[in-house]
Amino acid sequence: CCRHPLHGKSTEPVLCTSNSFMALLRRSNLRWRNLMRASRPLAISLAQKRACSGVHADARDDRPTPEQMRAHFVQSMVPMIGFGFMDNTVMIHAGNAIDLTLGVTFGLSTMAAAACGQICSDVAGVSFGGMIEATARKLGLSSPGFDGDQMSRADVKRTGLLGSVIGVIMGCSLGLCNLLLIDSETKERKLEMSTDAVNGVEYTVSISNAEKEDTTAIIVEGPAGKGLLASILNVLMEKDIAIYELSSTAADYGEFKTRKILVTKNGEQIADDEIEDLAKAVLGAAKHPLRTTQLLRVQHNLQQERDDLKHQLEVALAQLEKLQIRVSKRNLPTTDEAAADCPSTV
Repeated sequence: CCRHPLHGKSTEPVLCTSNSFMALLRRSNLRWRNLMRASRPLAISLAQKRACSGVHADARDDRPTPEQMRAHFVQSMVPMIGFGFMDNTVMIHAGNAIDLTLGVTFGLSTMAAAACGQICSDVAGVSFGGMIEATARKLGLSSPGFDGDQMSRADVKRTGLLGSVIGVIMGCSLGLCNLLLIDSETKERKLEMSTDAVNGVEYTVSISNAEKEDTTAIIVEGPAGKGLLASILNVLMEKDIAIYELSSTAADYGEFKTRKILVTKNGEQIADDEIEDLAKAVLGAAKHPLRTTQLLRVQHNLQQERDDLKHQLEVALAQLEKLQIRVSKRNLPTTDEAAADCPSTV
């Protein structure tokens, strides 16, 4: 036992009591720490839930109204209609002009001319894009009134993109109406003239009333080509000129040959004041027989259709005739039946 140095009394009960109190404090502190560690994940999860619920509440509050979305869709679509119409208009007319000039001169394909027209269209879009947007703003379209957070929303961006796509499709479709203003035969005529100039194709036409008294002689000299004579005859038929005689020298394709046509108008020679105009028309038909060839092809197709319709009409008339005529024949007795009915004679 331990004793006090002054009083000589034992100190064992005091030490035992203090040690027990310290041990109790240590146990309490350990339990408190364990409790705090156990409650920390719960507090964190509750805080996260509060934060997420706050974010969702804010998102619900920032959601645009249907009226705002419709206004945003229309505001995105209308300028793109003008842009698409201008883009197709410039491309079609610029491409057609390039096709008729540089395309014929340098032999560019139609796709190359269209690509050059697209370049002009893109340049026009960059130059006049701001003007189109300014014009669209002057139309008085209602503004959606989005704030900064709403403009960054994914559904707002998708709505604006959809409006722009639909606007471009509508504008380009309206721009296709410019094709109705394009003359598709102009290039063919210019191409024929260019081909004739390159190949050195030259024709001469001479018309005279002195060769015969009752007819007018037309002499066409130049290389042999497909559809040339048909083109000349088509011009004569359009002018109500009758063909009296036709002769031509034999020659291969591209070789020089002479064609002689004797014609009359109302049974007489062509008047002297009409000869010059007729010569110009015949010369034009000789230089550009392509259109006449196309007309002949169309005429051939129409003739085939006419023959088919004629055959069908004949078949229908034959069937109709069979339905309208009824023939009833009397049943004559056979030879055996007639011998049985006649009495035998001895």
